[in-house]
Amino acid sequence: LDCTHNQIKTLHPFGKNVNLVKVYLDNNKITSIPGQLDEDGYKYFFGYYDVELFSCTNNLLTEGPDVFNAKSVNIMASVDFSYNLISSFENGDAHHGINATSVSLSYNRLEEMPAVLFKTGSPITTLILSGNGMKHIPAGSMTGKNSHLLQTLDLSFNQLTTLSPDPEKPSDFWSTNLPYLYGIDLSYNCFKEFPYEPLDCSYLTTYGIRHQRDEEGNRTL
Repeated sequence: LDCTHNQIKTLHPFGKNVNLVKVYLDNNKITSIPGQLDEDGYKYFFGYYDVELFSCTNNLLTEGPDVFNAKSVNIMASVDFSYNLISSFENGDAHHGINATSVSLSYNRLEEMPAVLFKTGSPITTLILSGNGMKHIPAGSMTGKNSHLLQTLDLSFNQLTTLSPDPEKPSDFWSTNLPYLYGIDLSYNCFKEFPYEPLDCSYLTTYGIRHQRDEEGNRTL
């Protein structure tokens, strides 16, 4: 289903029995993605039995929609909500997560790490959070049943100053939590001291840390 480059504002759920493989809703004026409540208690925008890709970029979403389920059997390859206005997730801590390998939430308005993705056990290996203006990564926000699956993390173009905000709690970036972390990009942030925590990960191969500046544009690292 390809509905890109239109003037769509309102979506109507197809329901659980309509199974799609790829869905493109990019470049519209969508403000929410509704779901149809099924007998199992979950909301379905459409059936996810065969889905591989779901893309809803460059729209007007203010919340991460709660129409997926991290505990479902079917794992999607990619879910993309980049270039929206997302600052929180629908239903808060009761959000059901996203059962996808790659998730992009870049260029939204998330000021903190979206902990709900990890708490729900979303099996994400690639997480892209660049360009959110993110200021904090609270301790424990990246821990969950499947946090060890994360391999690639993009936090570039944010406003981060540290990866260990609470000295009394262990950082989420140690190898005990992210043992298979392969690449991390912290470029274009506000670090004043080198964030050494990811260096503990034995699989780490790519580390981006260039261009650290304060609010006045002065180099900080």
